[in-house]
Amino acid sequence: MVDKKMVRYTMKQDKERLDYRCKRFNAVLNDAEHNWEIHKISTKRWLRRLKLCISDAENVIEEYNYEYIQAKEETRSITSISDSFLSYISDKLKKMNNKFEEILEERRENYEHMDEEDGSKLPQYFRPPSSPLSDQSIIYGRDVDLKMIVEMLIDSHQQRQEKDYTASIIVLVGMGGVGKTTFAQTVYKDGKINEHFDKKAWVCVSDEFVVEKITKDALVSATGKPSNLTVFSVIQEKLLVEWEGKKFLLVLDDVWNEIHEFSNMLGFLRTLGVQGSKIVVTTRSKVVANIMNPSVPYNLGALNSEDAWKLFKSRAFFGSSFDYAKQVLLEVIGKKIVEKCKGLPLIIKVFADNLRDKNGDVERWKEMMEHNPLDENEILECLRLSYTNLSAELKRCFLYCSVYPKDHVFVGDELIRLWIAQGILRDEPEDEYIYVNGLLYRSFLEKNEQLDDIWGESKYTLHDIMHDLAQKILEEEHSLLSENKNNARFEPIHGRTFHRSLYPPPKDIKIECLHTHLKHLRDLTWADESLVYLPDSIGMLIHLRYLRLDTPSLVSLPESVCRLYNLRTIQCDSLEELPMNVRTLRELRHIICLKYICLPIGLGELIHLQTLPKLIVSSEDEEYGGLEELKNLSMLRGSLVLYGLVNKYANKEDKMLKLYQKPDLRQLELIWFNFGENQTSTVDVLDNLKPHFNLVKLLISFYCGVVFSDWLGCPAFSNLTHITLSHCFRCETLPSMGKLKSLKELNLFKLSKLERIGGELYGEKGNRKLAFKSLEKLSINNLRKWKEWEEIDECSFPSLCELHIWECNQLQLLTVPKMFHKLQKLKVGDSDHVIDLCKAATPVIKNLYLRDKRQIDNSSPLS
Repeated sequence: MVDKKMVRYTMKQDKERLDYRCKRFNAVLNDAEHNWEIHKISTKRWLRRLKLCISDAENVIEEYNYEYIQAKEETRSITSISDSFLSYISDKLKKMNNKFEEILEERRENYEHMDEEDGSKLPQYFRPPSSPLSDQSIIYGRDVDLKMIVEMLIDSHQQRQEKDYTASIIVLVGMGGVGKTTFAQTVYKDGKINEHFDKKAWVCVSDEFVVEKITKDALVSATGKPSNLTVFSVIQEKLLVEWEGKKFLLVLDDVWNEIHEFSNMLGFLRTLGVQGSKIVVTTRSKVVANIMNPSVPYNLGALNSEDAWKLFKSRAFFGSSFDYAKQVLLEVIGKKIVEKCKGLPLIIKVFADNLRDKNGDVERWKEMMEHNPLDENEILECLRLSYTNLSAELKRCFLYCSVYPKDHVFVGDELIRLWIAQGILRDEPEDEYIYVNGLLYRSFLEKNEQLDDIWGESKYTLHDIMHDLAQKILEEEHSLLSENKNNARFEPIHGRTFHRSLYPPPKDIKIECLHTHLKHLRDLTWADESLVYLPDSIGMLIHLRYLRLDTPSLVSLPESVCRLYNLRTIQCDSLEELPMNVRTLRELRHIICLKYICLPIGLGELIHLQTLPKLIVSSEDEEYGGLEELKNLSMLRGSLVLYGLVNKYANKEDKMLKLYQKPDLRQLELIWFNFGENQTSTVDVLDNLKPHFNLVKLLISFYCGVVFSDWLGCPAFSNLTHITLSHCFRCETLPSMGKLKSLKELNLFKLSKLERIGGELYGEKGNRKLAFKSLEKLSINNLRKWKEWEEIDECSFPSLCELHIWECNQLQLLTVPKMFHKLQKLKVGDSDHVIDLCKAATPVIKNLYLRDKRQIDNSSPLS
C-alpha cells in the first residue's frame, strides 16, 4: 500500500527543487541577455532550450499549486487531492527535474556563466534614462512640407475639380521610417487646420482595409466616445449626422493594402460633410498612392544633412555635459553616423537615443558609426544593434509587443498588466511606467497622441519597422530548435497568448475549445459582438492571468471563472455583475468595466485589488455586500466611484471605509442614493469618507447635507486639482476651498438652496488675495436661488482663464467684477442680470459668449 504522506513529502521536495532551479536558471538567462551578445550558435540553442524548459517547469509548478489551492477552497483540506493527481504530478515533477539535468549536462563545467567563447561582453552603463521628448511638437526639416500640405488642405481649388464628392483625397507617401505619421500628426494639430475644419478624425488603418471598421473608428475619433454599434448602416447614419453641414478632416494613417476598389469603398466617406472636406492618406506604397489619388501624390522625402544633424544632436546630447575636446570628438563621430542614416528620422532617433545612454563612450559611438543602413534588411540589422543594448527586461517587453498585429494600440496600464501576466515582469514595478518609458525613450515604442487627446489615457504603438525587427528576432529564436509556428506571428513562448488576429482562419479556435488547444494560456483577449454567454470551460484555463472580453452582449461571467486562481485582470466593458464566489480569486488585481456593479460579499478578502469598477454600495439584496467590504483594500489605486451612499454609514466603526489609508487613490466620486430634493444627508457620512491627501480629483453628487465636511477645504490636499459639487440640493454654504493650492478647476452644479457665495469660500480674511492661486476654470451652473456673490473683488483669482455662469437667473452684480476683464473666456447663459451687465461692458470683456433666452436667437456670441 502506498504511503500518501511519504508521496506528498517526496513530491513537495521535488517541487521545491524544481522551483529553486527555475529561479536559478532564470538568473542565468537574465545574465546572458543583459550582459552578453551571444554569437555561438550552440550557446544560443542551449539558452533557448533552457528558456523553454523553465516555461514547462513553471507550468508544472502551477498545476501543483493550483490543485492545493482548489482543495483548500472547496474542502478546506489537502487530503482530498486524488491519488491519480498525486501520481500524475509526481511523475511530471520528476521528468522536469530530469530534463534540467539533461540540459545541464551540455554545460556542466560552466553553465552559470557565459564567457568569450559564447559571445562578447556588453558594456554596462548606469546613467538613468533621460528624454528630450518633453516637447513632442518639435520636428526638424519639415517647415516647407508643412506649409505646402496645410495650404493644400485649406485650398478649395482641388475640390472644385471633383464635383461628385464633398471630400477630396491627399496622399502622403514615403518609405518606412521617414516620419509620415509624425508629420501627419503635426499637420493634424496645426492651428490653421483647427480653425479651417469643423470636425477632425484620425484612423489607423494598417494591413487590413475594412471600410466598416474605418467608418466606425472615424465615428469614435470624431465624437470622442466609445461605440458598441455593430450594424454598418447605423454606424454610417451616425457619422452622417455627426458631420452633417460640417467641413471635416479625416486622416487614414498607414494604409498598406494594394486593392483597386478604394475609390468605391471610400465613396460614402467622400460624400459626407460639405465641400472643402479632406481625407489625408499616409502610405509607404506608391501603388496605394496611385489608386487613392491618380494625380501626383505628395512625397515626403528624407531629411537634409543639416536637419538630420539637428535631430540627432537634440537627442544624443540631451542632458549631457562633456569637456570641449570630447564634445568635438563625439560631434565628428556623430555627423558620420548621421550620414549613414540616409536622413531617415526613425533611424536617427533610435541611434541617438541609444547613444544618449552610453555616457559618451567613444568606442560605442565608433561601433555605431561602422554600420551602414541602406535597404530595409540592413536597417533592421542596424536597429538590432540598439536592441542588443537594451536590458533583459526591456528586450522581453519589446518582443512581446510584436505578438499583437501591426498598429495595435496599447493602453499604458494594459501593457504593464500583459507583461506581468506573461511573467516578463515578475510583479508590479515600483515605478510602474519604467519599462514603458524605457522603450519610449529609446524609440522602440511610440506614443499615440491622437488617441491620448480623445481618451485621456496614454496609448502606444510599435512602428512597423520595429514590429518587423521583433518578429525577425523571435523567428530566429524559434528556428534554433525548429519549433513549429502554429499562429500568425511568433510568440516568445508559444501558446501563452490568444487573440483573434493571432489565430486567423483557417486556424481559428472556438472559445469552448481553448482549454484543449492552449492549455497553458496566460492572456486571453476575446472579441465577439454576438457572444452572450461565456462557456463553463473557461474555468479550465488554470494558468490564465489576463482575461479581456470585448463582447458588448455579455453581462455576466460563469461561476467557473472563480476557479481561475491565478487570474489578475478581468476586463469586460459590458459586465453588469460579478460571480458570487469572486472571493476565491486571491491574486486578482484589476476589475475593469464601464457599468455600475453591486459589491459581492467577500470582495474585501481580495487584498491585492488595485482597480475596481463603479460600485453600488447599498443594496436591499442580502447576497451583496456593503461599504465595509472595501475597508481593508489598502492597495486601491486610480479611480474609485461609490454609488448609493446612505445615512447608515454614519459613526459606525465597522462601516468606515478608511479611504485615508489608501494613498494611491487619485480620483474619488461619491454619489448618494438619490431620493429627490427632499432627502437629507448627515455630514457624519461625509466625515467617514475622508480620502488620503494624495487625491487629485473629487466629485460629490446628491449629497444633501446642509454643510460639507471640514476636510473638503483642508490645505493638506496639496495635489487636489479638480472638484465638482453636483445636485447637492440642501447645501446652504460652501466649504472653504481657497487654500487648496493646486486646485485648477471648480464646478458647482444644481445646488438648489444656495443663496449666497461669500468670503467663507475664499478662506480667512487678510489672505483672500492669495486664495485660489491656481484656479484656471470656474463653472457655476443651475444655482437658481443664488442671489449674491459677496466680496467677489477681495479674491483676485490670479490664474483664472475661464468662467461659466449658466442658469443663475437671480444673481445680481452691482458692477462688472475685476476678474471678468482678464478672462480668456467668459460664458454666460440664461442669467439675465449678468447678461445685461456684460453687454454694457462688451468693449472691455474679451472672448465673451452669451446665451440669452429672451432673444429670438438663443445663441448669441459676442466678442
